[in-house]
Amino acid sequence: MSDARFWDVFRDPRWLLDSLLSRYKVIVVSTSSGWLTSNAGSGGIVARTNYFYARTGTTASSRGMGYDYTVGWNSGDIDRLSVDWTKRLEIHTTLARINSDPECVARLQVKESSTEGPLAEPGVGVEIRNFDMYGEGFGSERGTVYLARLEPGRVARLRIVKYRDKLEFWVNNVLRGVLSGTHVPNAKGTRAGYIVLSIVNGPTGGVDASIIAGTITAIQEW
Repeated sequence: MSDARFWDVFRDPRWLLDSLLSRYKVIVVSTSSGWLTSNAGSGGIVARTNYFYARTGTTASSRGMGYDYTVGWNSGDIDRLSVDWTKRLEIHTTLARINSDPECVARLQVKESSTEGPLAEPGVGVEIRNFDMYGEGFGSERGTVYLARLEPGRVARLRIVKYRDKLEFWVNNVLRGVLSGTHVPNAKGTRAGYIVLSIVNGPTGGVDASIIAGTITAIQEW
């Protein structure tokens, strides 16, 4: 590329933007309102302008969970609520875990279910066991891969890339894990899809553990 052409990209990027937006949609998930909830015990969620979080409270066997539909995560040839897993998909966000509880498990998932728990249907996400984060995927069976140990109270950048039968997990801009084959959803969804943020504790309680997610941005091939 000549210096003149390189400069033109920054001076007038319309041709580049038109090309990108004709191939990919950008979905920005609002964190500030509209989340459905499924809480138990002392658990709950709190929505803010550019982040939201789920917390367990201190009561044992509690759950904090927020979820919402994935409207428009397809090309218009299937139901509006379904995810087209055949398309390239990237999910970008930031995550932070606060307060140590060895019995707590937090999750951020995009899946064909609105219930809390490990993936048991087509979907992708991460599972955080106290501070240890694992990538998670389900095509026809569940797979997990260890990613990193989160620093308590510190934000980590997360990028999940789903392309064909490969699922990549990037943490702080470093590729930390890959799943493939039957662990990756790769068909057009036939049920409603959901974004789910959740955290649960165990039989002991006593710790108000929480998971914080920043603004979630999805980039999907049309």
